[in-house]
Amino acid sequence: MLRVVLDPGVLIAGLISREGAPAQTLGKWLAGDFQAVCSPMLITEFLAVSQRDKFRKYFAIEQAFSFAELMQMNAEFVNDRETTAQSPLDAGDAYLVHLVVSAKAFAVVTGDRDLAAHRVEGFKAISPRSLVELLTTLP
Repeated sequence: MLRVVLDPGVLIAGLISREGAPAQTLGKWLAGDFQAVCSPMLITEFLAVSQRDKFRKYFAIEQAFSFAELMQMNAEFVNDRETTAQSPLDAGDAYLVHLVVSAKAFAVVTGDRDLAAHRVEGFKAISPRSLVELLTTLP
């Protein structure tokens, strides 16, 4: 089964709108079409970002906490560890690179262009739309 890391930005986008590629990505995960891989740092970032006031018109904080619990119960949960992989331009995204590399995941699903452009052995980034399209081609 395909194993991917879901960038917290994709998780937030999936909560904001029930339409579009991020929402479809979450639906595919919940349907069992791929295995999500997450870590303590990913959950921490997701919860921190989801609590920003600008998101209150889209979803309640309680929904974010419920979704974090869902991730912890249904995703493959691995400990954060640094690897020898070079960090991306945004040092705050380094944990995502290390998570993909250390967990040997297929890719991180992200809308972050800098992260998507990062090239290092063992790391790949794809968009939510690309993941949805890929999943429709797999047997």
